[in-house]
Amino acid sequence: MIFLDDHADGWHAHMHPKTHILGMAKSPLNLKGAKSRSVELDYLRLLHTVIAIRHCPKIPEYQALIPHFHSHDAHGYLFVIAEDIRRALISNLASKYDPEQTTVRLLSLEAAYPHVYAEHIQRLRDEKSRNASAIVPGAHPGRAAANLGRLLGEKYLELWIRENYADFNDPIEHPFGVQWDFYQWIPGKIAWPAAPS
Repeated sequence: MIFLDDHADGWHAHMHPKTHILGMAKSPLNLKGAKSRSVELDYLRLLHTVIAIRHCPKIPEYQALIPHFHSHDAHGYLFVIAEDIRRALISNLASKYDPEQTTVRLLSLEAAYPHVYAEHIQRLRDEKSRNASAIVPGAHPGRAAANLGRLLGEKYLELWIRENYADFNDPIEHPFGVQWDFYQWIPGKIAWPAAPS
């Protein structure tokens, strides 16, 4: 397919347009201290990457960084465990950077898969509590507790995306070299699916 490029060299042959689906999973049950900064960093990383993919043909700096992403669209997802965390992120982050959530959608395990949340939330709370109070020489603070949350987040982030999109293709490269918790692409430009309420 041929697209009209508004740069000086005129017409270019590009690949068919694609929609890139990117996701990150975060597992904190509160947003105190460094947890809030970590979530905000991943949110902004997603936001920047989606914007870069959408505007790549117009911005030379993006063309140099992601040269194969011309005429493409992207959907970003940040997946958290608890619904109160999702709402806090909407208030603290999305309201400032993406009020309509047209760039990065915020999802929670609690809203998307309430039965899974109910089954695992007490175990996750218990692990986080034990980990916060444990003092183990050489241990990384938060490592044990974060593992369950990370596994749940990554598993159900991918499940939700696969249930709501189709015709995935394996990526050749990840945008900006980031190892996203989920990243694949779909032929064509498609609409956002409805988010769980």
